Amino acid sequence: MTYSGNDSHDCQLVARHSGKCVDVNTVSTAAGALVHQWTCKAVTRAAR
Repeated sequence: MTYSGNDSHDCQLVARHSGKCVDVNTVSTAAGALVHQWTCKAVTRAAR
């Protein structure tokens, strides 16, 4: 997992085989939710 935002909960989960980030459709927490792989966004850390 990679930190990717201004909040400690903002992170990216990157698949080893593809180097792409995992995205859960509609931010669902339900069992059986659809998961997609997307090109990861740039990781930035805002000054605090």
